[in-house]
Amino acid sequence: MRTYLLLLLFSLNSIHLFAQNQKEIKFDYRAKYNLKYRLDSTSKHISQTQFILFFNNEQSYFRSFQRYAWDSVENTTMKNASLQEKMGVMMKYYSDFIYNITTFPANNEVLYKEDILYVPTHDIHTEYKENFKIHWKISNEAKKIKNFNCTKAECNLFGRHWTAWFSIDHPFPFGPYKFYGLPGLIISLEDDAKDYQFNLYYLSPENYTFKDNSDAKPLLVTKKEFLNMYEEYNYTSKKEDGVHYVDPKDSIKFTSPEYYKKLKMQRSNALELKPFSY
Repeated sequence: MRTYLLLLLFSLNSIHLFAQNQKEIKFDYRAKYNLKYRLDSTSKHISQTQFILFFNNEQSYFRSFQRYAWDSVENTTMKNASLQEKMGVMMKYYSDFIYNITTFPANNEVLYKEDILYVPTHDIHTEYKENFKIHWKISNEAKKIKNFNCTKAECNLFGRHWTAWFSIDHPFPFGPYKFYGLPGLIISLEDDAKDYQFNLYYLSPENYTFKDNSDAKPLLVTKKEFLNMYEEYNYTSKKEDGVHYVDPKDSIKFTSPEYYKKLKMQRSNALELKPFSY
């Protein structure tokens, strides 16, 4: 029954493939952001990771540095490796954020891609498109961050209030994650609770051609469908596909409701508290 439903989902969505699924894109700039974040709402622990942002005059591409590095390794040294070999090496490039995001400010459009891992030997390449305009409130407040002359802007997005500092010295309407639309590159961005704090630490004009070497056809879904799939295949027993084993730390079965409740709590403080609040 599960196999039938999965095949049905694939067939229903295969007709909606995005025409803009580009294989080769030329970028003119590379930026790097450090992110401090708190995934678990019940914990005070702050983690850190890095992201890379490529952009030209029309679009940007955002990816965690670990996953970007893995993309390169997978398509070169691991290209002919077995699945078991790939899985062993992949753990060295672990990231809490496995998506990639492309923004098109002229169209108020965001393209989100993420692989949903639902069994140890297979994943689903999903994509969804969003169209929304960020209602920025730009103030007269200014300050210097490192070597950047910055202006303050605020917005409400995804259930959080955000403060951004952007630089008109670099008049590109891009920033980390799905943030775009300011008259300058976002240098710093954080929510009021300081659960997510992005800070740019590298910017350079670089001619770079991004090549999508993936042969897998994406499953085109709506954002709502993606969130439902993510929930189903990450926080229910369907993920394990009949595999039974025990967490040695607390002896909770990985297929038990207690385990999935615990796992979901560890990611209870997502950046998008309200995914459809624009």
